[in-house]
Amino acid sequence: MASFTNIAHVILRGGGVTQQLDLTPAPELRSELTKEFNLRKKDYVEKRVAQSDVDDHIDAGWAVEREGPKTTVLRRRKAVGDRLEDRFWCALYKLGYDEISPGRKFNILVSKKNEPPIYKQVDVFAKDAETVVIAECKACQTPKRRSLQKDLNEFIALKGPMANAVRKHYPGFRPKILWMFVTENIIWSKPDIERARQENIQVMRESEYRYFSQIVDHLGTGARSQFLAEYLKGSSIAEMEGVTTPAIRGTLGGNRFYAFVATPEQMLKIAFVNHRALNDPEGAPAYQRLIQKSRLKQIAKFLGGGGYFPNSILVNFKDKPRFDLLENQDEWPVQFGTLYLPSKFKSAWIVDGQHRLYAYGDLEKKRSTDHLIVVAFEKLADAAEANLFVTINHEQKRVPKNLLVELEGELKWGSSDPKERIGAIASRLWALLNGDNGSPFYGKIATPGLKQGIDVPLTMPEVKQALVQSGLLGTAAVKGKHYVPGPLTGVDDKGTLDRAGDAIAAYFQLFADASPERWAKGKAGYLCSNISVGGHIRLLSALIAHMQSETKQDPHQMEGIELIEQLENYLTPVIDYIASAPEEEYAKRFKPRFGSGGIPEHFYKLSDIVVSASPSFEPAGLADWRRRATEDDTKYADEAVKRLQTVVHDVTVTILRKEYGDKYLTKGVPNAKILEKAFPRQIEDAKKDEEKELDVYFDLLDFKDIVEHKQNRGLFKSVFDIEMVGDKGLAFNLRWMEALNNLRRVAAHPAGRQYRPEDIAFLRWIERELESRTESLL
Repeated sequence: MASFTNIAHVILRGGGVTQQLDLTPAPELRSELTKEFNLRKKDYVEKRVAQSDVDDHIDAGWAVEREGPKTTVLRRRKAVGDRLEDRFWCALYKLGYDEISPGRKFNILVSKKNEPPIYKQVDVFAKDAETVVIAECKACQTPKRRSLQKDLNEFIALKGPMANAVRKHYPGFRPKILWMFVTENIIWSKPDIERARQENIQVMRESEYRYFSQIVDHLGTGARSQFLAEYLKGSSIAEMEGVTTPAIRGTLGGNRFYAFVATPEQMLKIAFVNHRALNDPEGAPAYQRLIQKSRLKQIAKFLGGGGYFPNSILVNFKDKPRFDLLENQDEWPVQFGTLYLPSKFKSAWIVDGQHRLYAYGDLEKKRSTDHLIVVAFEKLADAAEANLFVTINHEQKRVPKNLLVELEGELKWGSSDPKERIGAIASRLWALLNGDNGSPFYGKIATPGLKQGIDVPLTMPEVKQALVQSGLLGTAAVKGKHYVPGPLTGVDDKGTLDRAGDAIAAYFQLFADASPERWAKGKAGYLCSNISVGGHIRLLSALIAHMQSETKQDPHQMEGIELIEQLENYLTPVIDYIASAPEEEYAKRFKPRFGSGGIPEHFYKLSDIVVSASPSFEPAGLADWRRRATEDDTKYADEAVKRLQTVVHDVTVTILRKEYGDKYLTKGVPNAKILEKAFPRQIEDAKKDEEKELDVYFDLLDFKDIVEHKQNRGLFKSVFDIEMVGDKGLAFNLRWMEALNNLRRVAAHPAGRQYRPEDIAFLRWIERELESRTESLL
């Protein structure tokens, strides 16, 4: 979205002096930005037009927001690129940046002195007391692979001139500049990622943006320290150079620790929490839950009222700090001295106490100089760090199940227990796929603190369990003490992780590519959901076994992607069905029914599709499922036919009575033969003292004749005029009654007859239709 602009001169704001500017228009101060924030935070734009222009705008994609006597306010969803740019701009505003670029035509001077001025348009610019953010925003409407080589090369070539312009615009200010590419729906290539890394360009994709947007909603401006820690990790902090504090050094559990006092302001600069929601692969273990906003407010209120916490915050120094002994104290269990606090971003990882520390983020400056008691371990091992977290929090507050499941991939990696070993591989595999921008599961698996939803439809415990139970990664035999390799097992656990990860990503990419829209709908699409993913994993296991039996190929001799390529012939009917099945039909087949068996049910339905092209595919349990499904469907259909006949009767009689009163039979039934046919049945019941109203003895097709007669048609059109496939152009659609009558015969005479799958689908559909249309009548 960025571009170059030639500008001969510009006018300084307010001064009227003509001169060349380094930044134009000048970044606005925070006090001036609230109005722009209120516009940018919306995902749509609004405009007011005259009533005479409304139709033209609606044709162009606008929608009516509200109407007035002379004008109408319209709205339209922003273009995907503008929407991304505005979201990132708003995130920086909420992070508390002092100055931010206004509008969409912010420029930075990139030409040399005494040359005609050439400006580089920059999507988002922001500045605070320590840093400057210069960001390019790139977006696609739907996920796709896109080369960013040209954009990166242009950006890289202009980093130097842009940095010079910033320093010139702010004399005496030497900020750390965050060069950023913020993207949405762009699958980065590995060469582009590596190119950005080499040039110190930070990449923020959907999962990172989702994480920081929630962090800033919880922490407010206090989230800026977390943001800077992530994107400036390892960089020095000028204000922290040479900062010292009295400290005690000792050993606990074989690990060196330091106990000292520091201000919240100091700790916020160097501290970092590697939440599961961020899933930084360089930062394993990421064990912390996302900060709870309600808990943070409670603590901030307590602190703001003069409260304090006598217990310590627990951190882990990632590097060995400088510690100057006051004197030789070898005979003591602890040593006293001067500790030099770390002076780099992301150098003190919070193990416990994140809420107590971050509650200071939005407090007044005077409270940020309070003192905190801190215990810091020195270079504590990753597994020990995570174990310490679990030990502390297990006794204080229950650790969520999904967090414990994720931690298996780190705490139990390399376990000698086969079950723990398989579980660790499965947990780490899903975590890697969730964080891989090129994976169909990128950002799809909910992590602690990030709620499950349309964009995040999967949960770690469920997908991990499905993978473990499939046997793809191996099984535990001989009373769970012996590890038996699975079809996706590699030469070692790392090899299994790589091979299985490649296979599962390639396998599910087939389905995601078959219908990106259905995949993007999450649970509502019945494709990217816990149940569906579990069913497809079982199908993968069954197909590998079938291929091995049929072709005598050894799956262990193939790379993960090669194995999936070998299975594509079997998968073709499934892929075609996902790609082409109408939404309603797909939902009928795969929408989970209460008590239906979940993953096994989904697996057998998928298997049924595979069998259409590969009749020899007969996984264990499929025949029994078909038999049970047939029995269940028959029972449902018999009951549904009876229910539907009752609905037709009750609705017809209710409407006739309302229209014709007590004479609804003589006036509302236009064909006397219907009455004549019903009388003998009524008389027979009268002889047995079981006589009912005459309309009870009408047949289903009798009601069809009554409803479609020209004198009654208008009474029933809103209720019974239901269009079936092939009914296009009919004035009144009652063919569904004929179809229901045919199924009534199956229920009445079951010998030698059975319901077909399409009959079951029809009954479910017509039940839903009639239920929605007759709810107010019955």
